[in-house]
Amino acid sequence: MAREILLVEKEGISLNNPVLIEGFPGVGLVASIATGFLVEELKLEEIGYVFSKYLPPAAILHSGKVSMPIRFYGRDDLVVVLSEMPIPPPMMAPLAKEILDWCEQREFEMIIALAGISVPFQKGEPMAFGVGTNEESIERLRKVGVKVLEEGVITGMSGLLLTECHIRGLTGIGLLAQARMGYPDPRGAAELIKTLNVLLDLDLSVDPLIEQAKQIEEKMARLMEETHRTMEEGKQSYMMYG
Repeated sequence: MAREILLVEKEGISLNNPVLIEGFPGVGLVASIATGFLVEELKLEEIGYVFSKYLPPAAILHSGKVSMPIRFYGRDDLVVVLSEMPIPPPMMAPLAKEILDWCEQREFEMIIALAGISVPFQKGEPMAFGVGTNEESIERLRKVGVKVLEEGVITGMSGLLLTECHIRGLTGIGLLAQARMGYPDPRGAAELIKTLNVLLDLDLSVDPLIEQAKQIEEKMARLMEETHRTMEEGKQSYMMYG
């Protein structure tokens, strides 16, 4: 029987206990914006993609070339998962399993899930929080000054990946930035990048992200609409993070 989800890694890829950062569409699209920024600023090369019968019948185009909607970019010590389509609810659990099976096989050091926390009215600069799957990850957050979110619920792909990490005994960290629910939020994404800077010693300036906020908001508007539709289809009626 054909597999429901196929994760394809390009040949000749060298990985050395890398960190995985995922950025699936969610609140404020902060994760999508942040991972796109990482790929561009770090000049990461595409190393793989996901194919599934669950994905919407559509093609992603860049400079006239067809691309897969869920792609992996990386270098030997870092892999970024970039998704340009919201993940249908039936696909979430098997996709999380497929990703973590690959991470275990390739001996990833840590999995970092990015997400947004919905705030109705943002006053001042957004804040970012962290959660961990074990004491090691919690201590790592506290050591670099990341405020730990003590209570709450994380839904969607980020929640599933972190839960699966906990079950498998993998080191996982969730980074959650305050964001506007109904709009793409580059400023929330900038907080995620700042937090990744201290956590992974990346030293990336977020100035380009802030300066390009208007263009990013326009570019992400359609993905935001699709994400809202997918979340409605999931019939999630309670307050959530993700």
